[in-house]
This record gives sequence, structure tokens and C-alpha cells, in this order.
Amino acid sequence: MKTLLKIIALFIILSIANCSTLIVKSWEPPFKSRTVDKVRVSLGKTDSDVTLKSDGMIKVNDVNDLVIKKGIDSITIDPTSLKAKIRLTFEKSQFSYKGKNYRGIVEIHPDSGSAIVINVLPLEEYLLGVVPSEMPANWPEEALKAQAICARTYAVNEILKTGHKRI
Repeated sequence: MKTLLKIIALFIILSIANCSTLIVKSWEPPFKSRTVDKVRVSLGKTDSDVTLKSDGMIKVNDVNDLVIKKGIDSITIDPTSLKAKIRLTFEKSQFSYKGKNYRGIVEIHPDSGSAIVINVLPLEEYLLGVVPSEMPANWPEEALKAQAICARTYAVNEILKTGHKRI
């Protein structure tokens, strides 16, 4: 009975205050269990040595998160020797692969004598690289903001749709 009186009182207060919306329960997204904070971008498949360069320390971790190799400024991985996924982290969070610069970390997945190289990075860092590659920086600021919204929406939609499918 007290709950009913509270609801009626709240309804009367909202009516007097000229509010037409009553929030009964907060909305939860349908994919709440899926996170969209990380983006995974394939950098390609290779059957030759994978060489990554970065300023500072580079660490290679195995699937158990144990450091199995360290290097300074450059490291080369032979994909034919891999039996399981490895993860490379960079002291400066930036690296270059095949002459292009990237942010984030790298996962290398073995695949029948070759390897699939994947860049894993936060969504906002992904946008820092994608938006300038899609339109010139000298365009109006509002156009750049709109492009960032489109890129973010596309990335989140792909993550929710695929659920970060594992290789």
C-alpha cells in the first residue's frame, strides 16, 4: 500500500511540475555483457618473419601471460615456430609494422605455418588513426566530429555483431 501511495504522490508531483516522462527502470543495452572498449584490427596474414619496431622495451607474452622474450627498439618473430597465440606490448604504446605506425598492442596467432597479426587497441585510440585516414585534417571541425561519430558507430556495431570472434 505504501508503494502505491509513493507512486501516486510521484505522479502528482511530476504532473504539477509539467513533466511528461516517468522513468520506471533504467535502460540497459541488449549487449551489456559484451564490452566495446577494445578494437581488434587485422594487420594481415604472413608466412615470413614478423618484425615490429618501437622506441623502448618490447615484451612478448605467451598465452599464460608469462614474458618469453624481450627486445629493445625492434623484435622479430618467426611464425613457423609459434604453437599458440602471443602478445606483444610496447613501452611507448606505439609501434611500426611493415613501415606503418600503429598504437596499442599486437597479438600474433599461429595459422598452419603462417601467422595472423592483430592490432588490439582502445576504441578512442583507434579513432585517432582512422579519422585522419578517411578525411583531411583541414576540413571543418564539425565534419571531423561527424566522421568520428560514424567511425565509432561502425566499430561498436561490428564488435557487437561479431562479439570479438576469436581466431
